[in-house]
Amino acid sequence: MDLLTFQKALYENIKGLNYDVYDYVPLDAQLPYVRLDYLQALDDSTKTSEGYEVLQYINIFSSYKGQKEVREIAQTVIDSVKAIEGLDVSLRNLIVRQEKDIFQGTVVLKIKI
Repeated sequence: MDLLTFQKALYENIKGLNYDVYDYVPLDAQLPYVRLDYLQALDDSTKTSEGYEVLQYINIFSSYKGQKEVREIAQTVIDSVKAIEGLDVSLRNLIVRQEKDIFQGTVVLKIKI
């Protein structure tokens, strides 16, 4: 799988969870939503096959009063990405924080393509 195919599969799987998914968030976006954020891809090729090790950052935004909704969405996003065929996915980090009335979660996934 190449990086563009990966991005499309990532977007489609998360979009299938019935959340708005963005890489550029419009001003009128309604909470909760998911933003595909920073991606770092490192060459993980061998002599016989092409491959990548990807760190994919995914942000979740919610106006729910507490961390519950962000954590629930984070888990469904993680499960959704793990369901993409041909990927080796592990959770590298999950951070949940509050800024004023909005909770934000950052999921960092380590993915071998």
